[in-house]
Amino acid sequence: MMVTPARKRQPTVTLVDQDLAGGSLKAKQPGSRDFRGWEFQGCNFEAADLTRLDFTEASFTGCKMAGSSLRGSCIAETHWKGVQAAKADLVSCDAAAAQFETCNFSNCDWSRAKLGHAVFAGCKLTGGNLSEVMNLGISFRQCALNHANLRGFSFRKAVLDGIDFTEADLTGADFREAQFRDCNLLGATLRQAKLQGADLRGAQLGQLSLADIAILKSAIISRAQAGAIVSALGIVVM
Repeated sequence: MMVTPARKRQPTVTLVDQDLAGGSLKAKQPGSRDFRGWEFQGCNFEAADLTRLDFTEASFTGCKMAGSSLRGSCIAETHWKGVQAAKADLVSCDAAAAQFETCNFSNCDWSRAKLGHAVFAGCKLTGGNLSEVMNLGISFRQCALNHANLRGFSFRKAVLDGIDFTEADLTGADFREAQFRDCNLLGATLRQAKLQGADLRGAQLGQLSLADIAILKSAIISRAQAGAIVSALGIVVM
């Protein structure tokens, strides 16, 4: 264990290649739930109990966290890079202003989490549950959200760059005035979604049902997309 200079009110502790699989981080600092500013590099937290701990401003680099529980923990303003956290439990965690880069969060449960102003770049969130989250100002870039539960999620005025929404549940999602760039909506459930003013020219829409077409009212689509929709309805334009 190496101690580096103080960041705020306590020294920043760096843990490198520590194996805590199936265990608890509290054993590293008995009686404490405060791990603010700690740096974790290459640590193994698979199936570990990290519930209700304070990781504010901490960093996780190249860590293994598959199946771990961060339920109710504070990971606000943290930085994550190359973390493998498939099937992690992040229910009700506070991840406000956290930054996630090239991480795998497949099949994670984020329900009721605070994700305001969080940034996800190059991350895999396949099959994730992001229902009932607080997500004002959240940002996704080059991320996989296929098969994810995004019911009621707000993407209003967001710039969606390289997002895969294939077969995601976007029921009631708010895309008003959002811009789609190189996105995939093939097979996504768009029932009751709000698309007024959304620029869908950079999205693959695939074959739409009559109900899906109805919600495109006031959305912006390309001539090619319009032609594909008309063709799918069996209408011949002369």
